[in-house]
Parts: sequence; structure tokens; C-alpha cells
Amino acid sequence: MRRSIKMGLWLVILVVNSFANRANADPLLNLTTYRPDVYTNFITTDYNASTDVFTASGWVHHVTFEDGTSQNAVSGDKFYLNAIIDDSGHASTANLLVFFSGSKFFESGTINTANLSAVSGNGDGHFANFGSSTAAVKLFEFFFVQNAGLPSSSPGAGRGIGVELHGGNGTVPQLASGVMDFSKDFHLTSGNADSAIAPLPGPASAGLALLGLLGGATVIQRRRSVA
Repeated sequence: MRRSIKMGLWLVILVVNSFANRANADPLLNLTTYRPDVYTNFITTDYNASTDVFTASGWVHHVTFEDGTSQNAVSGDKFYLNAIIDDSGHASTANLLVFFSGSKFFESGTINTANLSAVSGNGDGHFANFGSSTAAVKLFEFFFVQNAGLPSSSPGAGRGIGVELHGGNGTVPQLASGVMDFSKDFHLTSGNADSAIAPLPGPASAGLALLGLLGGATVIQRRRSVA
């Protein structure tokens, strides 16, 4: 009996430690995205651990529309993403602005913890619509909602916008678990991003994560479909 109890206690400790490591940063959202899709390259990404300010900006290359046709951007079309991400890798505010053909194409305004918790219902007090990969992969995912009052050529107000930002060149500090360490500065260059229509990402299921852990492996598959 004592041996069984000890084994049970060790299992609990392992589970708790696993969740503690994952809590260092919110995991990827595993977005499903649809057209129109704005592709941006030459992105510079900076994170200042002292101020918690995360910024990413680059040049829009082209847009792929719902019918599958593409159109190249014009000079001056840019991508801007700003967020506040604390040392634990949890974002509290963020905003997105993307220009195409000289006009605003995606604009989120500022989304914060209060209204995002209402949008996604994760209820953990964190910005539910941000997630990051391991430091080696350097992938950041954001979810926004389209503002009203934009040109008729842009997607309609209230539609979801998923952003998959690949960091590019440079190194992101990492914790022992391999996740990004947001307690330190980093600077990345030559990144790229897809900004596209996306449905609301669902909150992660702790039960499924636990089941995967006890089964010896957890497999997360990224999905990308076309409307």
C-alpha cells in the first residue's frame, strides 16, 4: 500500500511540474485560417523584458483573396503588431494594423484581457488570444477582431483575424523546458507572417493535456484550411 501511495504521489508531482512548465508561456492557439490571407516578410521583431513591450513590423508582400487570386502590395504597405507580454509569457494587450494598396486592410484596435476573456472564455486572467512555441521554432500566434469603419475592400467588421508570426533570424532565450523565456530581451530579423481570416480559437483542454501526458505523448497538429 505504501509503495502504491508513493507512486501516486510521484505521479502527481510529475503532472504538477509539467503544468508548471507549460504555464511559463501560453501555448500556441493552433489557428485555422482562411482567405483573404496577407503575407508579410522582412519582419523585425523586438521584445523588451524591462517594459514588456513586444513589437513586430515588416513589409506586406501580397494578398491572396477568397477566390484564390493574388495581388502584390504597393510601396508603403506595412504590417504592425504591438503587444504587452509579461515575464511569464502572458500577453495583456495587443493590436494589429495591416495596410494593402495604400489603405487599411486589417485593423484590430487594442484588445485587452477583459474583452478577450469575454471573446474566448478561457477565464484564466490571461490574454486568451496569444500563444508561443518553443524558443527553437520561434512562432508567435495572435487572434484579433476586425474593427469597423474600414474601406469596403477590407474584410468586414467583427471577423476574426489570425496572425502566425515566424521570428526569422536571431535567438530567443529559452527555459529548461524549451519554451520561450520572456524575462530576457530578444531581437529577430527577416521574419514573415500570415494574417488571415480565422474563427475563434478554442481554449485548451486541461483534461486532454493530462490524458496525453499519462499516455506518454501529447501530439498537437496544426491545421490550415481554405474557405
